[in-house]
Amino acid sequence: MATVTESESDIDFNTRVESVKPVISYYILRELLSGGCTNAVASFCLNPMDVTKIRMQTEGALISSTPRIYKTFTGTAALIFRQEGILGLWLPGMGLVFNQNTY
Repeated sequence: MATVTESESDIDFNTRVESVKPVISYYILRELLSGGCTNAVASFCLNPMDVTKIRMQTEGALISSTPRIYKTFTGTAALIFRQEGILGLWLPGMGLVFNQNTY
């Protein structure tokens, strides 16, 4: 049976400790942050279209005898803009912008 001297085991242990690398590198963090920012920017730019689509979908869920306010996509966006202003197209879906950073 081979015996290990005290000085050899210390050298081996120190070598292994020094070669340990961090679990998460800066490359991975940078990629995660850039992906989250890209999703947030895309969601912010497409938010008016999403709000318009959701308004048209929710109106379609109403009783069929109710007259339709929103008939076309561009007409719906124009009506929201006239009645609620530019913030009417962006504010209802701003939660999605912040939600995209979690992906």
